[in-house]
This record gives sequence, structure tokens and C-alpha cells, in this order.
Amino acid sequence: MPKKDSTKKIPLDYLPIGRHMIGEKRNYNLDEYDLYAVGTIEYEQEKSRFQARIGFQDSHGTETIFFNSYHQNFNDAQSAINFVKEGKESGKLYNIFGETTDVHTSPSFPGPIIEVLALIYSFNH
Repeated sequence: MPKKDSTKKIPLDYLPIGRHMIGEKRNYNLDEYDLYAVGTIEYEQEKSRFQARIGFQDSHGTETIFFNSYHQNFNDAQSAINFVKEGKESGKLYNIFGETTDVHTSPSFPGPIIEVLALIYSFNH
């Protein structure tokens, strides 16, 4: 009698990596993170759009979160970065809800780098 394979197949895009799982949606309380001095805008030629990224590090310096958004023009991408930066600095932006799209490492950062697609920004007027 052949042996049954009792292992479950898990799609690679849902594998947990550290505390984060690709495809996971969660809230990021910005009081728990420090603004990292990195903001980038990249043009994705194949998709004809700009990707805006702004980085935060947790208070222990063990992980770095990059919030991503996509825009049709450069000025909108720049405005998104400024909105997050100024909102965090003023204390008006207190939470970002987003979906984890990638987890990787870099020699420039301690711990994992979590790429998050920003979906909802919570702020006070």
C-alpha cells in the first residue's frame, strides 16, 4: 500500500516570514515606528506608473517598513511621500493600514525589510 503524503501545500505568497506574512493585511500604529530618512520614487516603465516608498523603523531598530503607493505622475508620488512624512512629524497621521507585498533583507538595514502597499491612512485634522 502506498504511503499517503500528509504534508499540506501552502502557496508561496502566503508563507510566514518572521512576524509578517505576504498577503497579510494589518494596521501599523505609527507611534511604534520612527521615520527613517529614506523616501524614493521609482518609475515602473512596464506599468507606466510611479512607485512612492517611505521608510520607518520600529523603536527597537529590528525591522524596517516601507509603505508603498502607486501614482500616474511624479508630483502625486512626491505628494504621497510628503503627506506621510509631514503627517508623522506633526502627529496627525497615526496609523496606516496596508498589505504586506514582500519581505526581504539588505546589508544596509538590520533585520527584515517589509514592503507594504498602503491602503488606508488614518489621521486627525
